[in-house]
Amino acid sequence: MTTTALVPSILVIVTATTTITEVVNCPSVTLGGGILVYSVYYAGSGFTENTNNPGNDYPDLNPPITTTFPGTTDPCTAIQGCAQNSVHDPGAYYSFDLHYLASTQEWECVSYYDQNTAPSYYNVSNPDVVIAYGYSIPLP
Repeated sequence: MTTTALVPSILVIVTATTTITEVVNCPSVTLGGGILVYSVYYAGSGFTENTNNPGNDYPDLNPPITTTFPGTTDPCTAIQGCAQNSVHDPGAYYSFDLHYLASTQEWECVSYYDQNTAPSYYNVSNPDVVIAYGYSIPLP
């Protein structure tokens, strides 16, 4: 399993029943008329973001929110959907971890309340994760 802080240019998802190849070019997602811009800070496989990250600094007040998207959703659409869900959650959530799970063949989006731009928090090993992306509204 490998990880990298660069966004891959081609994503290949291979599962027991299907192979999906998509060109991925989604470096940022702009919402709210250009006011909110989520930028990619992590792309890799085999790992998810640790819940003990700077974006989850008040889990009792603003717990992480998990949503899913069908596995047939292309990566850029899943990233856009995850960003839209994150910004529309109560109080707007400023970072998210989006990963594709081979066992369920779905995208799982975990939104965190605060910003996080440190790829080192993608340290929870999960061999079911085919690809994972970290996006955040950059720190000021």
